[in-house]
Amino acid sequence: MDFSWMAWTWPTAIFFVVIATLIAGMGAWEWAVPGGSPR
Repeated sequence: MDFSWMAWTWPTAIFFVVIATLIAGMGAWEWAVPGGSPR
């Protein structure tokens, strides 16, 4: 993949890594403790 079009500075890379980690963590949490209870 060629990501040269974007200025990948360290703060930018850390931001995207944190977002991906949070999304993966929420997915793992939902898998371990399913929600879905009625309102």
